[in-house]
Amino acid sequence: MNNFYDSLKVKSDSGNYDVAFYKSLQDLKNSSKLPENYLIICDKNIFNKYESGILAVFNSPMYIIDSNESAKTLDGVQLFSKWLIENSAHKKTTILAIGGGVIQDIATFTSHIFYRGVGLVFIPTTLLSQADSCIGAKCGINILPYKNQLGVFHSPKLVIIVEEFLLTLAELDIVSGFGEILKLSVTGPNQFFMTLLEYLDQYKFSCKEILPIIKLSLLAKLAIIEEDEFELDLRRILNYGHSFGHSLESLTKNQVPHGHAVLFGMDVINYLGVKWGITSKSYYEKFNDLLVNHFSSFKLPQNINAEILVSGLRNDKKAEKTFINFAVPINIGEIVIHKVPLNSDLIKLVDEYLSEKSVFRAS
Repeated sequence: MNNFYDSLKVKSDSGNYDVAFYKSLQDLKNSSKLPENYLIICDKNIFNKYESGILAVFNSPMYIIDSNESAKTLDGVQLFSKWLIENSAHKKTTILAIGGGVIQDIATFTSHIFYRGVGLVFIPTTLLSQADSCIGAKCGINILPYKNQLGVFHSPKLVIIVEEFLLTLAELDIVSGFGEILKLSVTGPNQFFMTLLEYLDQYKFSCKEILPIIKLSLLAKLAIIEEDEFELDLRRILNYGHSFGHSLESLTKNQVPHGHAVLFGMDVINYLGVKWGITSKSYYEKFNDLLVNHFSSFKLPQNINAEILVSGLRNDKKAEKTFINFAVPINIGEIVIHKVPLNSDLIKLVDEYLSEKSVFRAS
């Protein structure tokens, strides 16, 4: 982990790209990584916190927006596209996106459809986007209240990770990022669960010495997306925790952060996996201990129950009429796809989980 400044190379059918690592905006300013012709979309909160540093590095017109789920809609894409036209964007213009997952989704979707495709450089500013969503080329646009129902695959030309952006994150956002990192730590051949556990025991959510963990997280995801970029088979295991997670997000109108929802979703599916005879009890206990020790401060809203959670699964992209395909862990590094009926038996098991075993149940 000593060479964490070395770039990662990601193979993609639509063009290979690098992930470059920097400690600060000043380090980025002194590099030669930026494209020649670009227009910027930037998260308003990030711009307000890092205005002087951002203006010192970037010298192109900037579209600044509030990053919220209502922004990543077709209306949001249309407004951004209109701004691009007004600022003389053309086929060889690169969209440079500075922000978290919402900015990434808007920029990726727009890059794919604007003039039938323009270049994209992404500078993620949240832990979740730096450690997970910045690679993989996938994006999702909401049709409110349904999350990520429209989407495309569009690889960036480059991803630039700047550690400095993490220094002002609220703990809520850091914990959300660790939700996805935890998922990747047990996923696929490059699992790093024990390393993550040691990190959390030592540093908690301080983000101290975080770049090595970010790189391990990306390496875990990279091993999967390079084999199955378009989610035809293997990549489906990255949906671990996301089915119930997305249901919770929709039910709470996105008031529960994504990473927290994924933590909840993994906890549910681990319990169900044991009941189905798929998930080993030793895995369940290790994972449960980590959740109790580090993530149990998150609690579910009082109005969440099994029936509405399972009902919410019917809008999931992985649902097929009366069935859904869950990503279910066997053990660390082993996740399988398991097809389950959306019926009263599932509701009963989820109710048992909520009543008796949930780390996150409301007190």
